Amino acid sequence: MLPSLDLGFFQLQLYPFFWGLAWATGYWGVQQNIPQEYRWQNPYYFLGLFLCSFLGAKYTFDLSGGHFAFTSGLGFVFYGGLIAAVVYLFLLKIFKSQWLEVSLKFLVIFLPLSHGIGRIGCFFAGCCHGKLFVPIQIVEALALWMTFVFLWKNKNQNEQFLLSHYFLIYGVIRLSLEIYRNDVRGKWLNLPPSVWISLILVFASAFISSRCRSRK
Repeated sequence: MLPSLDLGFFQLQLYPFFWGLAWATGYWGVQQNIPQEYRWQNPYYFLGLFLCSFLGAKYTFDLSGGHFAFTSGLGFVFYGGLIAAVVYLFLLKIFKSQWLEVSLKFLVIFLPLSHGIGRIGCFFAGCCHGKLFVPIQIVEALALWMTFVFLWKNKNQNEQFLLSHYFLIYGVIRLSLEIYRNDVRGKWLNLPPSVWISLILVFASAFISSRCRSRK
């Protein structure tokens, strides 16, 4: 693996670089696609989203017995960040945030694109690695980018359609790839926590879809 790149005048840590690039991509995607009158709000709400996701991903990693270190590429759990982000967005929905109403669709669309970029950082750092020399981070990144393409092509659909399909597709991706991951961070009932959370995503997708159909 290549955790850092020597540029002569400083060492570029590739793990935080790619995850920083991932967040910048997500921010840019939302900023470019929401109506002009809401763009001034984007930095503030997006900062809140970033902080909640950061703390959720970090805290979940600590609960799993990990030790934070940028140089090793260890320190975050994606699902922990996703759960914290969902809670943050749910609170915004309760308070009827107009920014959320115009941004949610693009937050969902650009999430797999950004996530895939972050997985490249995992690859260089050597974390989230696969068994038997399978570059599982690259495989997941490619699957995430294909998910982004699908969601982007369906951007005219409503938020419920996009969210339910994201939950379904990513849940299936993780369930399919988990058997190839060599990631030992605790187990619940003999299965990694990510398997259970992936199953919850699949069921959440079915629940959202059923509610959408019942409203028609």
